[in-house]
Amino acid sequence: MITRRKFVAGSGLVLADSFWGRSVSGDAKAESLDPSTLQAFVDPLPVPAIARATGTRTSPDDGKEQIPYYRV
Repeated sequence: MITRRKFVAGSGLVLADSFWGRSVSGDAKAESLDPSTLQAFVDPLPVPAIARATGTRTSPDDGKEQIPYYRV
């Protein structure tokens, strides 16, 4: 018996195969990099901005206390 999950998975593979016009069986392999030949620490790490509160809200522990509100 075919389940909904198997039907959706199979349909997705058939659709992907027909869209790209090639097999999705993994015949084409991605070019791999050799980690021993890569230069270490070339790109600097990004420094994120300091988070600042956009306002205040009531504390879930104490309804009288106002705590900072951060929107990420």
